Amino acid sequence: EYKSNIMNIENIDFIENINLENIEPINEAIEWETDSDSDSDSDSDSEEYLSSDDEFDISKGVIYNVYNNRYIPIKYLGRGTFSRVWLSFDILENKLCAIKMVFKKYSSDAKDEITKNKEILNFVSKYPELVSDSLVLMKDNFVTSENETGLVYEVLGEPIIKLSDIFNNIIPINIVKKITKDILSGLEQMHTM
Repeated sequence: EYKSNIMNIENIDFIENINLENIEPINEAIEWETDSDSDSDSDSDSEEYLSSDDEFDISKGVIYNVYNNRYIPIKYLGRGTFSRVWLSFDILENKLCAIKMVFKKYSSDAKDEITKNKEILNFVSKYPELVSDSLVLMKDNFVTSENETGLVYEVLGEPIIKLSDIFNNIIPINIVKKITKDILSGLEQMHTM
């Protein structure tokens, strides 16, 4: 039987006692350096600059195509440094999922991510009682004809940056506590493995 050597997440009282009065919001923008050596993974589709025309251009050749004989991307959700993310429909399970399409120049990183996710899935299959909703599990993976790697996950909520926008840069403490508790719970489960 596995036991975590990390604190029990259910007993985190220190979050209740955090004094937010002395914490000032960061108002300056952070500029990230990027190397955009190809148009397919340039920063032109970052959330900040994306127009509906840009979203249409990015979506060409992706939206409504069938990947791995089961996934149909239906909406562009956003991007990160290594990938773009698509809201997709799983025709075998009849439900929505998220597909992280890793740019082909990062295929070795994608392989590492798949390997780590498979190790987690192997552990979870042996010890399902140790898993909670705080751990996001990879559902599937595949390689496209364009040599991009697709990683399939459950659909999650809004990014924290959007929550910040929704609440005018001041996310309510109850939401911050929930996010913090979920992150710590997920970390606890990872360290249990």
